[in-house]
Formats: sequence, C-alpha cells, structure tokens
Amino acid sequence: MALERVTFKQMLAILIKIVTVLREKNVLLPREKHDFRIKSTSFKSGGKIPKRFTPFGKDVHPDFFWTGIPRHTKSFAIICDDPDTPDGNVFTHWVVKNIPLSVTKIDEGEQVGEEIKNSFGFTKYSGPKPPDDKKHRYYFKLYAIREEKLMARTLKALRIEINAKKVGEATLMGTYEK
Repeated sequence: MALERVTFKQMLAILIKIVTVLREKNVLLPREKHDFRIKSTSFKSGGKIPKRFTPFGKDVHPDFFWTGIPRHTKSFAIICDDPDTPDGNVFTHWVVKNIPLSVTKIDEGEQVGEEIKNSFGFTKYSGPKPPDDKKHRYYFKLYAIREEKLMARTLKALRIEINAKKVGEATLMGTYEK
C-alpha cells in the first residue's frame, strides 16, 4: 500500500471536516484545566452551615461568589445535594439553571436564574434539615455551561443536560446537624 503526500491545504480541509463532524455529533474535546472556584462568606469550605440558612432559621440560601470562569462559559447552574440521607439516596435542596454569565456573585436569599423543583417538591431553596441526629454534608455545585439556556424542566433531565453541556464544575461543601 503506497502512501500519498498530502498538501497543507488538504490536511487543513481534513481537520476542518473532522471538527465539523465532531461538533454536529455534539462530541466534546478534552476540557482545559482551570481554577474555577465557588466560595461563600456565610461559611467556610467544610465548615458548619449557620442555622439561619435552614428551616430552623430564615431558610434562605447563603451568599456565593465564584472566580476562574472557564472559557466558553455562557451561563451557570447550581445544585445543592445532601448525600447523607438515612436511605442512601441523594436529597436535593436547591436547583437553579440559566444563571447569566454576567452574574459572578449571589447575595444571601437573592433569586437569580430559573429554579426547578427540589426533592421537597419546592421551586426554591430549602435548607438543611437532617431527618436524623447525624451530621450531613451539603454540596453546592456550580456548573459552567457552554449554552445560555438549558431546556430541562426536571432535576433528572437537568442533570443529564448539565453533564452534556458543562465546561467546568466547582464545589463548596458545608455541614449541618441538629
């Protein structure tokens, strides 16, 4: 089998065709490394979430701010999960999609983006409320999304859409026990 020489123009045309096909098939290339972080002045990473952010207090979400936004980000989403439930299932306390790219901080209790029903069945933040006397971990995950709008209307569908369209993820974990 003889190999033919390929000109620069031919190679460029081949590469453009490959990239076009990958985009049409929604295949993602490896993600770049970045320093995407979410923080809060309400509690430290790994620290105790204050009572005011629970149903035993004001039941409003803490403040958040983020830095190191990945390239190609067009919007954000936040999901707050408790993986420490007695039945072993993840319980979701807060779901927000379509947070504009211009937003890099959320004040305590401020509503941004579109909220989706959480595990309580509410379309709002519902703070830590462990059903047992054990310490629970609450993971606030911020997703950088490569589209301005996510279309999912349920938590399950949103998780699938986020996994397909995220360009970055940052996590802040806090704890709470009665």
